[in-house]
Amino acid sequence: MKELTESIIKDFFLKTGVDEKYFPYYETELKKSFKAFREEYPYDENEDDEERAEDEKMEKACIECANDYIRYYVEEREKGHSHNWANYYALGCVSGFDEYELIHDVLYKLEDKEEKDKELTIHAKSINKEPLFVERFKNMVEWGNPDISEKTEEYCCAYHKCIKEGKSEIYAHAYAEAVNDGSYHSDIYASAYEQGRFHGMNDSDSSLFAKCCTDAYTSGYFLDNIEFFSNFKEDWQKEYYLNLWCQKFEDDNNRIMSDWEHQEYRKSLEYDIKCMKYLNKL
Repeated sequence: MKELTESIIKDFFLKTGVDEKYFPYYETELKKSFKAFREEYPYDENEDDEERAEDEKMEKACIECANDYIRYYVEEREKGHSHNWANYYALGCVSGFDEYELIHDVLYKLEDKEEKDKELTIHAKSINKEPLFVERFKNMVEWGNPDISEKTEEYCCAYHKCIKEGKSEIYAHAYAEAVNDGSYHSDIYASAYEQGRFHGMNDSDSSLFAKCCTDAYTSGYFLDNIEFFSNFKEDWQKEYYLNLWCQKFEDDNNRIMSDWEHQEYRKSLEYDIKCMKYLNKL
């Protein structure tokens, strides 16, 4: 095919089954694709059969790309997106971008901050209209997390599981955060974080407190005493840490700890604290 005429383009477009109002966008994309192809492979009427077959193969690829483009483009416009979003999104889909690459590429090309937020909100709502999902999805994009939709859905499921069980919103959000981070002891993290907030600690300090408690529980022998007591010196924090130590014993041994054993653990922990102070570790 030496050149594309409007009638040829129209014929290709009608085969897509797309509403005719989108024809100008299809025409622009097909012409652009075909022009790039012809600039690299100029038309030669003296081609042999093999060259002509290869030429026709490339022409077909241009048409298929335009067909894919317009389908993606229309799908985005029908969701309520602007031309800019739909255009960049469709081009990214045709290029084979994954979700993470696609969204970040489109947002990078959108210059206005309000436009970015509006379009991202529309995109998130097209997946799941729940406010929690939309908010978390946008945060995941901002933080640069991969597997955005999957991780957001995981977060929401974990959150709702906790709420259904009667847990507080603070606990539920902390638990869901830990699940997203791949923690094996999300319940330990959430409980510690909740206690931190209950006692007036801010988000950052509560997160550190919860992490130290989770790490200590995971270690199995509470090897992080120095780190913990260097950061947390209040009586309630020490008591919480001791109770967590006892919980670890009961979980590992599948039985309730005796009063004597509980006292022995308390003496051991108090001894460790004295030793650390003596060695100027605290």
